Order: sequence, then C-alpha cells, then structure tokens
Amino acid sequence: MTIKYKQKTDSDGWIWRIGKHDRSKDGGAGKSIDNPFARSVENVSSSFFITNFPNTLDSKALWTWCMRHGKVVDVYIAKKLSKFGKRFGFIRFMGIKDENEFASKLSQQWIGSHHLYVSVARFKRPIANNREKPVKQTSF
Repeated sequence: MTIKYKQKTDSDGWIWRIGKHDRSKDGGAGKSIDNPFARSVENVSSSFFITNFPNTLDSKALWTWCMRHGKVVDVYIAKKLSKFGKRFGFIRFMGIKDENEFASKLSQQWIGSHHLYVSVARFKRPIANNREKPVKQTSF
C-alpha cells in the first residue's frame, strides 16, 4: 500500500493530510495497462476464435502450442463456457496473408484427443480508453 500526500498544519494544531491513498490490496499490480501500440498491432494482426481444446490447457500452454504455427501476439481464454458447454478463446497472429486458409489449417489440428475448431473472429476487440468517456448532457 502506497501513500502519496501533503501534510499541512492549521492554526489550531490539526494536521491535515491531503492527497491520494492507494487502497488496492495488491499495490496497483492488478491494474490493466493500456498498450500504446494496440492499434498498430491490430492493423497488422489477425484474430481467431478457438474452441474444443483440453480443459487442462491454459493460455501459456496454448501460446506455446500456437507458436509452431505462426507469430503469436495475444492469447485469451475466457473463464465462461460457450453455449455448447465448451471452453473457448481468442488467438491473435501476425503476418497472416489468408485468414480463412490459416483457420482451416488450424482446424485440422489435434491436441491430444481434442479436434480443434478455429475460425476467423467475427468482431474486433474493443480498445478500452477510460479517458474518452462521453459527457452527460443536462437540460438546464
């Protein structure tokens, strides 16, 4: 826990501490970091939806498995299950010329006894920028 404040004493002898107090339990380590290169990476990378992989596979293991097939930029495995009750995730590769051909090539792969299903991601990943919140309009 870090404390950043100024200390002032008034005429009555009271000590005023003015400033920020980081109340997070992990000292701010859990905060997400905005990647300044996210937009440039998004322009040259391709995102793929993947499902039907083993339950024992985590994002690090999926990353190492995908490195054999191309340059991996990002791997995300959702905590939720799909509507079919399967785990799913998203993988981002760089330098893919034909996305549909690459997805069909990956869909032919097996991890253990699990036949993967890979398709091109339908939607772009939203870039969260907390600084550009819309201003509420009031009627005065």
